[in-house]
Amino acid sequence: EYYVNVDNSTEKVYLVSEEIYSSFDFDILDAVATDLLPQIKENLLQSVTMSDGEKTVVCTMYTSENNKAGLERFNYEWYISIDGGEEFPIDTSVAENLTALLTGMEFLSCKSVSEEGMEEFGINESDLTLTVKYTDTAAEDSEDKYSYVVLHLGNTDDNKYYYATLPDSDVVYLLGGGAYYKLFNYTYEELAYTHI
Repeated sequence: EYYVNVDNSTEKVYLVSEEIYSSFDFDILDAVATDLLPQIKENLLQSVTMSDGEKTVVCTMYTSENNKAGLERFNYEWYISIDGGEEFPIDTSVAENLTALLTGMEFLSCKSVSEEGMEEFGINESDLTLTVKYTDTAAEDSEDKYSYVVLHLGNTDDNKYYYATLPDSDVVYLLGGGAYYKLFNYTYEELAYTHI
């Protein structure tokens, strides 16, 4: 228990529970209102692009209705293209992980709210961006029916999860999921689906 007074008054001293003090005993980053990323339904996904200004990786989802390869493995197919090259279907396990990530995009935790944090987690020195394109069912203009999630990515942690910020923001988050790292750093041979 603690003794407290009000406005430095010496006339009255109160005895209060220690819970009052402990309620303020937290890391300031735990108190930051975390931005929420949109929850995108699987059938609304269009593409995901990762680019650092020199290398660009584009993954495009094709549904069973417009499956260009006719593989018919699932209700959807992810295809990958690197630097504008030919599209290839993505390996099954990677495709499933990518779909799960994009339909459940989330920031795992807030890591910094300062310019210093942007430097510490490699945001300022990185030109790497992640752009997710999806159909916006709430869009009133049929000619502009797509919406985008854009994130600036920095370094990765030990699990290959990227540190990320939203445009025009100094708040650094840890972005869940290691499949983003795979998409940008693996080769065609490691990602491509082998049709036997």
